[in-house]
Amino acid sequence: MAQTAAPGLAWDYYTAPDFLHQKASTWDGTWFLDHPDEDGLVRIGFQPCLPEGVTRDQLYSALRRCPKSSRAYWRAASLLGHHTACMGYFSSCGDAQRLLARILTIEPDVRVRATLRCAGFAPGEAPSAGDRTSEYRKWVEGGCFVLRLSPTSALLSFHPEGSKGWMNLMRLFLERTLPGSAARARYFWPPAMMQNFQGFAAVLAAELTADFIAAGRITQKGRERTKLREKEHTKAVLISQAQPA
Repeated sequence: MAQTAAPGLAWDYYTAPDFLHQKASTWDGTWFLDHPDEDGLVRIGFQPCLPEGVTRDQLYSALRRCPKSSRAYWRAASLLGHHTACMGYFSSCGDAQRLLARILTIEPDVRVRATLRCAGFAPGEAPSAGDRTSEYRKWVEGGCFVLRLSPTSALLSFHPEGSKGWMNLMRLFLERTLPGSAARARYFWPPAMMQNFQGFAAVLAAELTADFIAAGRITQKGRERTKLREKEHTKAVLISQAQPA
């Protein structure tokens, strides 16, 4: 196990053959990062600290007796650490480490529209009746960033100019329907973020967009350089952990 520091977070590496997992603890709980997938996306999870006076036996009892549609069921699952890599993702390990640390310093009363306006995002098409998803766009030389923000999820993507495809850069869930099930999962982030999920997501999206531009990742070559650096870093950690102490 090795450790690396990011502002406000110290990450522990846990490795298995060809796989790298990380975790970092704060006063609110523990963050988890999964091994990057084939697209470089790093899935994340958060386990809140166990409240004083609550035991794991009580939580397992709640899982057995509470329906999956209840808040109590998903709160127990979160406290037991059942969501270590399914609450969303970032486009790279570096993005995940940097932006999860940023959560520690975001003010709970942040305003969504003001934050995105300052970051150069403009409202897109108005949502249709009954749709609570708002769209924001930021045009740059080389493409467009699109943020889709709802009370229960956030998705930031980059659409290169002249391409029919796009890149997903960040996805965060407060709630979502589970694949192959009618159950709707609920996730529990740090308390401040639970108070203002959309505001926190807007700050992270704005800063990820700025980082993406500053690093030259709006070009294909820039993205390839970043992905190569990430792969080299992951490989170096795996090799170092495989060597005897």
